[in-house]
Amino acid sequence: MREQQPFETVDEETEPLSPDDTQTFSRAYCRWLKARAAIKDDYSLDEGAARGTFADERTALRELFALPAADAEQVWQKFEAFEAELTDERVVGETRDSVLPFALGSIKNDLANLGIGGKQ
Repeated sequence: MREQQPFETVDEETEPLSPDDTQTFSRAYCRWLKARAAIKDDYSLDEGAARGTFADERTALRELFALPAADAEQVWQKFEAFEAELTDERVVGETRDSVLPFALGSIKNDLANLGIGGKQ
């Protein structure tokens, strides 16, 4: 990845995800927040646009859970996404492509890798 120049912006929407990049998790988390906000904020979307917005949110959510957390704060961010998805499924109903089992496994793996909650 090239070095960013002062005041240069990085397009977070198109910046590729790389597990070894220190900013990757933050970008994935921000993508999920933006996609979730787009769903919550725009009730005027036609059916096709709404499907696209929901697909963007699902993709961002899967990207977030596919990345390892580097610290406890990132684990909490994953818990936030997990809780939001669980709440949505309880209110709206289960989706055909539930991400919850994947999310739970991802969080459990992060806890083990970071030594959080284990016997010392």
